[in-house]
Amino acid sequence: MCRLYQSLTNVTGPGNVTEKENFSRSVFSICFYHCVLLERRRFRNLGWNRVYNFNESDIFACVSLFEKMLKGSATDFSIIQELITEAIYGGRVTDDNDRDLLRVYTREFFSDVIFEKDWQPVKIRDENVKYEYPQEQQMMKSEEDKKRFSPNDFLEHILQTFPAEDPPEVFGQHLNAEISTQIAETNLLLESILLMRPGVSGAGIHTGEDEVLKIAEDVLEKEAVPQLIDMEGVRFRLRSESSPLNYVLNQEAQRYNSLIHTVTTSLSDLTKCLKGEIVMTSKMEDIYNSIYDNRVPQAWVYAYPSLKAFGVWLRDFKDRVTFFSQWVKQGAPSLYTLSFFTSPLSFTTALLHKYAKKKKIPNLNDIEFQYEFLSERGAIGSPEDGAYIRGVYIEGAYFEETRKLLLDPLPMKFAHSMPVIHFKPKLKKGSGREKEKDLYSNVYHCPCYYYPDRGDENSYLFSIPLDCGDRTAAMWIKRGTALLLSLAQ
Repeated sequence: MCRLYQSLTNVTGPGNVTEKENFSRSVFSICFYHCVLLERRRFRNLGWNRVYNFNESDIFACVSLFEKMLKGSATDFSIIQELITEAIYGGRVTDDNDRDLLRVYTREFFSDVIFEKDWQPVKIRDENVKYEYPQEQQMMKSEEDKKRFSPNDFLEHILQTFPAEDPPEVFGQHLNAEISTQIAETNLLLESILLMRPGVSGAGIHTGEDEVLKIAEDVLEKEAVPQLIDMEGVRFRLRSESSPLNYVLNQEAQRYNSLIHTVTTSLSDLTKCLKGEIVMTSKMEDIYNSIYDNRVPQAWVYAYPSLKAFGVWLRDFKDRVTFFSQWVKQGAPSLYTLSFFTSPLSFTTALLHKYAKKKKIPNLNDIEFQYEFLSERGAIGSPEDGAYIRGVYIEGAYFEETRKLLLDPLPMKFAHSMPVIHFKPKLKKGSGREKEKDLYSNVYHCPCYYYPDRGDENSYLFSIPLDCGDRTAAMWIKRGTALLLSLAQ
């Protein structure tokens, strides 16, 4: 805040006292708004899906906008909000969910409320911490001074009254977000320390060769890599029933069999390299370093993205292949784990195709999903239409299964399991046009991502409407609440 005010020394503002007071309040709100947008980056994925470099040019553009809009008649804040959201700051924002967040903040920081006597940009529960506009200092100024906008008048107030460390509540975040940020920063520090370790000992031998060789041999000998999916069984199912779901099964089986072959070949070649039987290539060196660092080799993540550690990834990989192998042998399951699909949207689209074929609906765009939440005990057998989905997590909130609404997350619990979700196809009502989201309704259209990296453009899948109870969607947007099909652990 202080740095921003120091950059505004050449700003004069309107001429009369009333316009000057309103302008001073507007500048205070602009600076606070800018700081909140920048500081949200510390919360990583809970702050912004992508990193945006908002800078002082955005501040000057907003100040110039208010200088013009405050002159003369009543200020039209709808125009101001639109210009800031769509052009000044919104011109940098490329993610749709980030744009919703920007709309929420723009609406809260730029309205008639900033001209009220006791206005505060944010209010938090701790009464000892207040972010107040310096009302009294401005009133004590002489009539001549009131006509001049002086940034220095605000610097002392900011330094004296603002806390040295901002609580997460200022950004609309839960305390868990602060803790998860600190954990992430600690992990990043430890990873940096690992990168600085010496790769070669004094004798010219890699320090972890024996360890990596043992891991590679154990994975191969103890069958940690799953067996190939029976493609003949998949083809039999395709011949016996040309269901859209069987085509998805065929696609998934081919991808996983390709990955199984890649993993097995890579580990076999790596053991030969470490024994000196073949030459170590750059690809093998990357696999070696990844296993030594407990990371998944880059050459293995082409089938599906993941942030899991090497050992956890192997177990998850085996569970995925086991799921599809059982589907081939025993038929379609009653409960589907959506995260096991390398392309979840192919599966959900197949459900819509199956429903459209059954109901003889020619246009797939006339169908949408209705989402119903059940306990695992309630999800008995296969539903008549759609599918029962499990294995979904929610980050930044807790979904209460009995009342079926969003609540604050439990302390130190960064992700909660969602109940079984019935993806139930139904015919769209009305014109079929997508309605504009009401950011202040009690229904939050919660985005669902394939894995925790929300900045990956391929990670976003769809949104599921969740009941907010007596709260608004805007609160959960500021929390960065989202559904995840897989976690980093």
